[in-house]
Amino acid sequence: MSPFLTPPTDSRRKFLAIFGLTLIITAMVGFITTTSTLLDRKASYTEKIMVEEAVDGYESTTIGAKRLKLHRQMLDAVNKDLGATWFAAVAVLGIGVALSVRGFRGWKMEIEVREDRFAALQEAKLKAELRKFELEIVALEAVQRPSDLS
Repeated sequence: MSPFLTPPTDSRRKFLAIFGLTLIITAMVGFITTTSTLLDRKASYTEKIMVEEAVDGYESTTIGAKRLKLHRQMLDAVNKDLGATWFAAVAVLGIGVALSVRGFRGWKMEIEVREDRFAALQEAKLKAELRKFELEIVALEAVQRPSDLS
């Protein structure tokens, strides 16, 4: 018994390939924008820390010590976020590459081969029909020649 609805394999392969490419682009754009933002924050916190450390007696005040500690914690958080961004981008990029390869390879191995066979069969059919018409033309010419001679 055949199933009532069969999934279109061509569409599934195309979906995998295109979705994988979308993930690759998203991973690259997301990594670049997030890393750029985080590096700007890192530079800002580093600059604040350097300015606060350069002021004599700044760390000895309660507010100064708390602000310096806060900026160092924020700098550590930015550094951790950079690592997480790197990991997430590589993971999404890897998934995107895997899906694209699977989609394009499946399309090439299944759909393209089937279409090539179909095209070869059509070509063979057209050649056979052309040969048949050539033989019919030769037969008609042979029939018409004897009547022309008499």
